[in-house]
Amino acid sequence: MRTAILVAATLLSCEGPDYTLSALDTALPSVDPELGDALEMEPSEHAGGSALAGWEDAPSGMVEELHEVGEGSENPVTDFLFVIDDSVSMGEALGRFRAGIDSLADPAVWPSDARIAVMNTTPGVRGNASQLHPAVHSREIFLSAPGFLRLVDAEGLAAYRELLPPEHASHLREEGCEAWFQPGERNAQGVLCLRAHTQLALTDQRVEAGLHAVAQFMQRRSRAAVFRPGAAANVVFISDTHDPGVHVDELAPGQAYLVDELLENQPTYESLVQRLSHFHTLSSFRVHAVAPEVECGESLADLPPSYFTAAEASGGVTADLCSTFDYAEVIAEIATLGSQRTAPVVALGRQAESVEGVLVDGVSVAYSLSPDGRALRVDEPVRPGAVAKVLYTQVEDTVDSKPVDAGPELLEGSGEEGGSAPLQIEPMPPALNRFELDLGENPAPRGLDDGSAAEG
Repeated sequence: MRTAILVAATLLSCEGPDYTLSALDTALPSVDPELGDALEMEPSEHAGGSALAGWEDAPSGMVEELHEVGEGSENPVTDFLFVIDDSVSMGEALGRFRAGIDSLADPAVWPSDARIAVMNTTPGVRGNASQLHPAVHSREIFLSAPGFLRLVDAEGLAAYRELLPPEHASHLREEGCEAWFQPGERNAQGVLCLRAHTQLALTDQRVEAGLHAVAQFMQRRSRAAVFRPGAAANVVFISDTHDPGVHVDELAPGQAYLVDELLENQPTYESLVQRLSHFHTLSSFRVHAVAPEVECGESLADLPPSYFTAAEASGGVTADLCSTFDYAEVIAEIATLGSQRTAPVVALGRQAESVEGVLVDGVSVAYSLSPDGRALRVDEPVRPGAVAKVLYTQVEDTVDSKPVDAGPELLEGSGEEGGSAPLQIEPMPPALNRFELDLGENPAPRGLDDGSAAEG
């Protein structure tokens, strides 16, 4: 007997759709007609991923899951990378942000499987991101900053505290957490991880080029994915200036060309998409910006509103840093919008060895499985509110295991395995159909000749 019970009930209201397990036979071309009768599908306690509900047949290792795939549907698997300007001028603004962090610990603010990480806006050398950009104040200690082209974590905070002079180290009193943490997660001292990871050492880097820093971080990761397979991914800039955050009159004679170089090679939202497309299968990618509309701290003379431009291109949230005193409302808006799909991509609850078939509204559709077997994309148009049913065989011993890094290709399928296509991220400006972006065969990064393939 085949039973269907909802898991992840928090995603569904009492008035919501009644999801049930339906037939596996003729609608799925790769399934043996006799298999459906042979399976004993039981409710899965580990549906996981973005699944609304899941069932499994333990003897065969076969799993069936239901996922929302329509544009605008919420993806519970959502990642937020906060890129924080940690220069000395950010003391007051970041203080306001940290003052409102406690209200952000409420699970109701975030998608059910959200996680957060933090890095800073200091860029590296173009082509060698293991070194500081020459426009940054020449202080070797900044190379050890816990958020310099890496994610802030407990180990990095502790090491940096030991290197800083006492007057700066005193500002880093709180212990850190793992690099990626849940919104309400706390460190051993009981302090929210987001608060601990946004501590300021109050140092003067002189250059706050967050777009460059994010692009270089992605490049520095080499073939490793930044975000989880199938996630809704977000980058949130918080700064009192705009990339590159440095002016000619702040540099030594003969260094004016450095500002021109930063502006000329400034990454855009589109180039970040190209960078991510090589090693990610995402349901959306948005940029958000809390930055100044007018000067309220650092000078904005000759600086384009680069963070706002990137956020608007992605359909993300923008807010004026100078007039934002209650960050709870802004972050709640980012959390809600940031989870919404712009592409029919799902995060599977288990690692798939093979996919038997995918149904949307009861009809078999073409699909692509990511190389790590953790994410799946529907390769046909879907209606708003559509629900996909995915039947796959799981890799052994993958319950609750961590996702592995994605590879460079997707495996195409329409009930059959085989073929290849480039990984895709499909976010587009609001005026366009976000389900039609094709990055082409092995798309090359554009405007990103400022990273480094070296790990460090």
